[in-house]
Amino acid sequence: MKKILLSTLILASAFILNAKEIKVALACSSACDGYRQNYNQDNDPRRVWGWGEFLGSYFSDNVKVLNFARSGRSTVTFRSQGYWKQLLDSKPDYVIMALGANDSKKGPKYTDPKTTYKENLRRFYREAEAIGAKTIFVTLNQSLVRNKKGLPAFNKGKVWRKDRAPYSQSVIEVAKEFNAPCIDLFNIQAKVMEELGEAECAKWYCISRNGDHWDPSHTNIMGAQFLANIIATELAKTDSPLAKEVNKARLFKYKLVPKTVERAKK
Repeated sequence: MKKILLSTLILASAFILNAKEIKVALACSSACDGYRQNYNQDNDPRRVWGWGEFLGSYFSDNVKVLNFARSGRSTVTFRSQGYWKQLLDSKPDYVIMALGANDSKKGPKYTDPKTTYKENLRRFYREAEAIGAKTIFVTLNQSLVRNKKGLPAFNKGKVWRKDRAPYSQSVIEVAKEFNAPCIDLFNIQAKVMEELGEAECAKWYCISRNGDHWDPSHTNIMGAQFLANIIATELAKTDSPLAKEVNKARLFKYKLVPKTVERAKK
C-alpha cells in the first residue's frame, strides 16, 4: 500500500513539474499597471495599485501573468513606444487586451472609437493570432468624480464614464467579429458600484480620509483587488480554455470584502 501511495505521489509530482507554463500577457494602461516600485508604504494615500498586480493570484500555479500595462498609453502609443513589440516577443499564450482609456484624449493618443480604435484592436488581435496567442478583450474601467461639496461621487448621478462608453462598445463589437471572449468590465463594474454606493466605492480609490490627496481615477490596493476579482470571475464564465485555469476558490463575491483586503486597507 505504501509503495502504491509513493508511486502515486511521484507521478503527481512529475505531472506538476512537467505541466506547461501558460503565459498571459496584459496590454492595458494605468488601471492595470504595476506600481510597487513607487512607494515604500502600502497604506500611503498616494499609493496606486493596478489590477494587473493581482490578477495572477486568481489563476492556477502554472499560469504566469506578464504585465506590459503602461500608464497613459493608448492603442496608438502602446504600439509606437514599443510595448506591443515587447509583449509579442514574450511569446504569450494569451493576451488580455484592455487598452482604450486614453484613446479619447486629444493629440497623438487619440483614436476615433468607431474607426481607428476598432482598426487598432483588429490589428492587435491578428498580430497576436499570428504568433499563436489567443486574445481576451476587456472593456474599460470606471472611476469617480468630485461633487460640489468636495465628496466622491458618481458622474452626474450615474457611474458611467461617458467618454469611455463608445470605446467599450467598440471592444464588444470587435470581440464579436472574431468570436473572441469579451469581459464587459465597463458595465459590470458600474453595476457593482451602483449597488455599493458612492461612499463605499470611494474606498476603492486613492482618496485620503482627510482629503489632502485626491485621485478618483486610480485604485488603491482594495480597488485593484476588486477589479482583478471581477475580471477573473467573468473570465471563468467564458468558453476560453484559460477559464479552466481560474482558481474559483480564491474568488470572492462582489458585495463582500474579504478580511485580507480589509486588513490591507488599514
